[in-house]
Amino acid sequence: MPFLEYPYPDEPLVEKNIFRQQSYTRQSIPAFVEIKEQLPVPILPDHIDWLEMYWRAWEIVWAKLHQPKNGGNGLVSNFIDVSDNHVITMWDVAFAVQFGAYGRFHFDFISTLNNFYAHQHPYGFICNQIKTESGEDGLTPFDPNGTGPSLLAWAEWRYFRTTGDNSRLTQVFWPLLAYHKW
Repeated sequence: MPFLEYPYPDEPLVEKNIFRQQSYTRQSIPAFVEIKEQLPVPILPDHIDWLEMYWRAWEIVWAKLHQPKNGGNGLVSNFIDVSDNHVITMWDVAFAVQFGAYGRFHFDFISTLNNFYAHQHPYGFICNQIKTESGEDGLTPFDPNGTGPSLLAWAEWRYFRTTGDNSRLTQVFWPLLAYHKW
C-alpha cells in the first residue's frame, strides 16, 4: 500500500512492526449456528427474557464478521465491521473486541486490530479509519478525527486483562510505541 508523503521524519521503531510485512491468509468464518452452543451462557434466573436479547446480540455480531476481498487490499486479518459501511474504525473495533473476547475461540476478534497495525505509516501514524474495499486510509494525519491515540493500547490491555493471553503484547508493543511517539 503506498503511503502519502507528509512532512514527518520516519520513525525507526516502525521497522519493528511485524504486521507491516504480513499478508492475508484466508481463514474461514464459522456460521453462527455452528458455534452458538459453545459460547458462554449467562445465568439470569430472574431475567430469562434477557437471554433472547443476549443471543440476538451475538447473532448480529456474527453477521458483521468479514474476510478481506481482492487479495486483502492491505488488510492482514479477518475483521468485524460493525457499521457495514466498508470502513473499519478504531473506535468501533476497540469496543467490539471487548465483547468479542468471549467468542475468541471461534473468531479472532482482536486480530481486527492487526489491520490497523499493518497500515502504520513510516512515521508512526495509524489512521482511525480503513476503507475495507480499497485498503486506503479514511482520514489524514492532519484531520483531528484521523487518529485515536489511546484506543489501540486500551483495547489490547483490556483484551489481555480479560483473557490472560500476553502473547500479543510483545507483537503490538513496537507499533504502539511508534504510534505514541508520532
